[in-house]
Amino acid sequence: CGKLKLTLESVFKQVADNERCEVIVINNGSTDDTVLICEQYKLQYSNFRYFYAEKPGLHVGRNAGLLKSRGSIVAYLDDDVILYPNWLETVLKVFEDEKVSAACGCVVPYDFSILPDTLWKYKCRIDGFEVLLPISCFWQRGINENVETTREVRPELIFGANAIYRKSVLEECKGFHPDGMPKDLLMYRGDGETYIANWLRVNKAKVVYNSQISVYHMIDGERVDDSYLTYMFYRNGISAMYTCL
Repeated sequence: CGKLKLTLESVFKQVADNERCEVIVINNGSTDDTVLICEQYKLQYSNFRYFYAEKPGLHVGRNAGLLKSRGSIVAYLDDDVILYPNWLETVLKVFEDEKVSAACGCVVPYDFSILPDTLWKYKCRIDGFEVLLPISCFWQRGINENVETTREVRPELIFGANAIYRKSVLEECKGFHPDGMPKDLLMYRGDGETYIANWLRVNKAKVVYNSQISVYHMIDGERVDDSYLTYMFYRNGISAMYTCL
């Protein structure tokens, strides 16, 4: 819940007029203090909306947000990210180009110091970006909050923690194929984001990267130890196989 507060504070501190957007929190069956935090924000901000989705599942929550959204652009953020100061302003600018179907920025580790040396052996490069797939992070070398770079990229660089789509694209795709599985069966969750990325690629859709649409990812220490990484590689391998089948 503490991280959720930091995420929401970074949203409402955006440079652009936040009345140009709505902020939706989907409480996906949590039992913590999320509802109490959201009640406070509802009192403070007229563009803040809160909904409870009892059925668990990442894509269940995403689809619920899609159905509740009222704008023409839908942005998905994890509850443990901090937005760059010009994130909202840049998103609005990028989508002024009606040919843009989706956009993304980097997902940068908030604290590089907690990343163990053993994690770096998994680092790779995709389209010129540094990528750590085990913790769902990627970044441009030398990225900072004051320099803007932009270019078209492959849809695979849209990471779920910071993904922006034109709503008409998601409606064409019928949303995300839902999971709604118990945790030990998440490896059989279907294609979700992969299906959307494939659709964008097959339809030769324009996907734009802009460094100012980036976020910091507040990673927990337990998510970078060897036992967790081993489990994630196993789960992701089964998930990829299931998606292919």
